[in-house]
Amino acid sequence: PRYFEFLQAVTEEWFNQSLKLDYAELIMGQRRGLPTAHTECDFKKPCRLGETIDFTLYLERIGGASMRTHYVGRVNGEHRMEARSDLVVIDLQNGRPIQIDGDLRDLLEAYKAGCEAEKKGA
Repeated sequence: PRYFEFLQAVTEEWFNQSLKLDYAELIMGQRRGLPTAHTECDFKKPCRLGETIDFTLYLERIGGASMRTHYVGRVNGEHRMEARSDLVVIDLQNGRPIQIDGDLRDLLEAYKAGCEAEKKGA
């Protein structure tokens, strides 16, 4: 169950560091939520207490109001787990999905293009 906490932390860090968007401002200021609608996870090899798992987040798909993220977890470069999550952008006032547009869509598209380029080069 801790992995789900890790994935949320990675998502928040992705917004703050890679997209250069303040995740807390998105939630508290803009009143937009980013709940997870679906997650699937495969564990390749156990992690042991005391090991540090490093995550890479790839953006696989951007829809009208949702996106699919792909997380890869490694310990010292060794593949330990993978997860995919569907995240939905919602209006926190009414809980309904809202369109991903403007600056957010532009930032997501640019990040996704970088992910695709990285996978082609791998």
